[in-house]
Amino acid sequence: MQGKKVYQKKERTSSSRRRQTKTTESTLTEFSLIEEQDRDFDLRQLISLYYVRILHAPPPKDWHGEDGTVSEICEGLKMQSDQRRRVSKVIKETHQSLLRGESYDPTKALRAGTTAIKDGSMEQQLVADYRERGLSLTETTMLVNRWCVRNGRESITRSSVWTCEMKMVKQTTKIQKRPQGTTDPESTWAQARYRYATQMLIRFGLHDQSENVQVGAVKLDQLKTADNALPDYYNPFELTELNIRAIAWWDEVHKDCFIGDFREGSKSQTRFPRNEEGQYDPDGEYRDEKTLLTVKFPKQIHLCLGVAVRDSNGVEEGVRLTPFDYTEKNVITIKNESEIIRKEIARVKNLPLTSKGWTSNPNTDEELYFCDSID
Repeated sequence: MQGKKVYQKKERTSSSRRRQTKTTESTLTEFSLIEEQDRDFDLRQLISLYYVRILHAPPPKDWHGEDGTVSEICEGLKMQSDQRRRVSKVIKETHQSLLRGESYDPTKALRAGTTAIKDGSMEQQLVADYRERGLSLTETTMLVNRWCVRNGRESITRSSVWTCEMKMVKQTTKIQKRPQGTTDPESTWAQARYRYATQMLIRFGLHDQSENVQVGAVKLDQLKTADNALPDYYNPFELTELNIRAIAWWDEVHKDCFIGDFREGSKSQTRFPRNEEGQYDPDGEYRDEKTLLTVKFPKQIHLCLGVAVRDSNGVEEGVRLTPFDYTEKNVITIKNESEIIRKEIARVKNLPLTSKGWTSNPNTDEELYFCDSID
């Protein structure tokens, strides 16, 4: 009984203080003196009253933006910017209550988290459908509320969606990454990759019929078909031989431009106190903190990095090739290059004689020039 009397006394005190509130400043001061739930109740009630009585319930299209309803309420009630989401939520609930011809009830909003969605309801089915598709709790709440408004049902909160999901029977699994290829050895992709790799080994002379048989060499007898014939794409006498020393291996590398004076990719900085000479000194001073400059339109550097094998006094030696910078350019194949050259030659040949690209021959017939034919 004692606990009950204390609770009732607190409620009467809180209600009395709410009735005595006459200005926004006194109301905000009172928030620091009451319990968390009462403070949330008062804040919701105050936001709703400000929206209806001071701003005269603007439509949803005027809520957001620099001069929108949310900004006006935050400024009028001296609320922090991180309270904008709460303001938006309260005026949305108030707006829906007005559309139903009801007064906004903050206590109903506080209770909505656990009882809004019942087992077997359409709201529960929508939660299951949207969450299984991978939508977030916020997105699910928005779509379920859209259905509720259209069908005259009471709107729900994000916490009610979470509570509903926790009560439902479900199975949560991690989405696995699936490579572009396949591990099935009978698939077309696997067969093509196997044949390509085997053919490359044969062309490099790594087979059991070469002059210098090495460990792990391809056994050609195992590649023969049912009629004991070796396919041409495996036949070393039908393939062009490759020399490892005549091949350069290149790879494209794209790196984001990094504007800073510390190691790229560092997420934190460790500093040590130093003396005037820059030596570590527990009684010294710390250097300035490092900063990373972020730009609006970051760029990348595009490089081709190559390696090769060369013969150094009879010993194979790996070397790095000079990097090739093709930033803001495209690397094309020899086939594409030949096609571009062919098209350009054809374009020049088809130019009219009056084009600026052509010049007339200033030589005369009465004189002999070095470039003239002897005929």
